[in-house]
Amino acid sequence: PLGGATFETPVVVPSFPWDGGGTVRCEGFRLSGCFTASRFGWELLGNFDGRVGVECNRCLAAVELGLADSFRLLVVPQLAEGRDRPVFEVAGDDNPEAVDLFCLEGATLDLESVLKEQIDLALPYRVLCREDCRGLCQNCGANLNLDTCRCEKPVDERWIGLADLKLKFESKREDKNHGRK
Repeated sequence: PLGGATFETPVVVPSFPWDGGGTVRCEGFRLSGCFTASRFGWELLGNFDGRVGVECNRCLAAVELGLADSFRLLVVPQLAEGRDRPVFEVAGDDNPEAVDLFCLEGATLDLESVLKEQIDLALPYRVLCREDCRGLCQNCGANLNLDTCRCEKPVDERWIGLADLKLKFESKREDKNHGRK
């Protein structure tokens, strides 16, 4: 774009807690984009790609994902002292031309913070290690993809009388069978 400044740079993003559960580990992220002056600040049209490590939402196994996305960001200066409202108006959520706003803290733009926010927004809502992940046993915590649960099945207390009757019947049958030769 006319009057824009383009860039491409690697950005190190430290691990951060994720609302989807666990921690996001980031590796090899590259950020590229173009800054153009706008009426209220600077517009950043950006792209990023890299790899993230997260936990499976069912079994907590480590999952590596490639992540790439593009974004549009309006970078605006902090409010001047004595100003009680910003010098821009926020478009409604239903506006397809709406952009994310990012307020500068000081005189420089922290690309790490910008990228961390964009990574968080690009992560899927649920991450599974595989489509048919069986998760963890709710009683003993065994990973059901790797092992069979060895928990005793919980007995419904309403059926305990019948279970006792079944045991008595089976033990009488065994006694009868052992008596025969």
